[in-house]
Amino acid sequence: MREKFGIAISIIIALSLLYFIAPVNDLMTLFGRPQNVGEINGKGVSYVDFQEQVDKYTTINEIITGSSVQNEQAQAQIRDAAWQEFIDNYMFIKNAKAAGIKVGNQELVNLTSGSNPAPMIAQNNVFANEKGEYDPAMVSNFVQQMKDDETGRLRTYWNYLQSSVYNQQFYSKYGALFAASTMDNKLQLDEAVAETNRSANVDYVVYGYPFAKDTAITVSSKEINDYYNAHKDFFKQDASRDVEYVVFEVVPSAKDIDAASEEMTAAYDEFLTTDNMKAFLLRNSDRSFNNYWYKAGELSTINAELNDAVFGGAAVTPIIKEGNTFYAARVLENAMVPDSAFVKHILFQGANAKQRADSVLALAQAKGADFSALAAQYSADQTSNANGEFGGIGWMTQTYMLPGFESVLTAQVGKPYTCNTQYGSHVVLSQQGDLQ
Repeated sequence: MREKFGIAISIIIALSLLYFIAPVNDLMTLFGRPQNVGEINGKGVSYVDFQEQVDKYTTINEIITGSSVQNEQAQAQIRDAAWQEFIDNYMFIKNAKAAGIKVGNQELVNLTSGSNPAPMIAQNNVFANEKGEYDPAMVSNFVQQMKDDETGRLRTYWNYLQSSVYNQQFYSKYGALFAASTMDNKLQLDEAVAETNRSANVDYVVYGYPFAKDTAITVSSKEINDYYNAHKDFFKQDASRDVEYVVFEVVPSAKDIDAASEEMTAAYDEFLTTDNMKAFLLRNSDRSFNNYWYKAGELSTINAELNDAVFGGAAVTPIIKEGNTFYAARVLENAMVPDSAFVKHILFQGANAKQRADSVLALAQAKGADFSALAAQYSADQTSNANGEFGGIGWMTQTYMLPGFESVLTAQVGKPYTCNTQYGSHVVLSQQGDLQ
């Protein structure tokens, strides 16, 4: 047997050893059978390439949410986003360019850092100033910080934003091309022909049956209850599934706590001096920046020692440890803020919205100006009519606030000003309640 089958046996043993030594994917590639997760427009998408995109979108999701934990729904959305990118690159963008559609470099710059940004840039809190408004300077600050970010996470997020804006611009132009077209495609023509060829002969008679309550018949509550008790089992359904589950409590180890302490200490010096607190918290904290004004006692819901330090006059607290959590606070601003404000606005949308808002602001600031009359004449929002006044949105508090209107709580009472939100540009008039 050694003489006749020695070579064959050696090959079999060699392949077996190779199987245990080399990864499965490498063996598949070695023998010309790469693993694909799918195919788009005749082009295969390998598992390795797909997983690379999934890892990228997982990182982006962690940056956006501030958490590395994803449930099943989030994981499915990440996979869908990764697959959609392959569809865009392999099929849609290619077809859009073939149709003569282009997105130029200067156009992309204007959409990401210019004065007329794309919605996902303009509505991104990372690029909002202290008034909650989009500010191109914040984009420049982010790009500068990105260059100094050794982790590469900020660059990954910026590349994602640019790619999304770029692809969305193609979709917008592609959709506009078809919306303005008078040509019907083959599917539409086939449906039109089928609809035209469909016919029917129908004979019918219409007879109305008037309905009126029969006052001669009465139904008592007892009769209704008796009917319900006699028939309730008709609608009974058996359980469709049994659910069993096990809960595992995730407890950080001493090593995990020490690592978190070291990370907190390393970030503390930058926390003391940074001029861009929003970007700093986005990169380092489990809590994102918010515009909420805290009053004495409210920080106790987070940490009592933190509350005592802040309202005891400390501009910056030391690092405070409670259980497995580390805290530090820095007072950025103090103000007398009312509990509520009654808000009126005049809304402008579309082209030159900011310029038109500035023009009407001058009218609203004039002595004796009737704000409600200006709202009735110029505002795109003709439905807000709180307290019977045109333009009246109503009372707002910190917990009941339209995004972008946070400045109404600190604005000068009775003095109109402008602000920008996702809805457009506004001329706003604030009438405040009690101070806190």
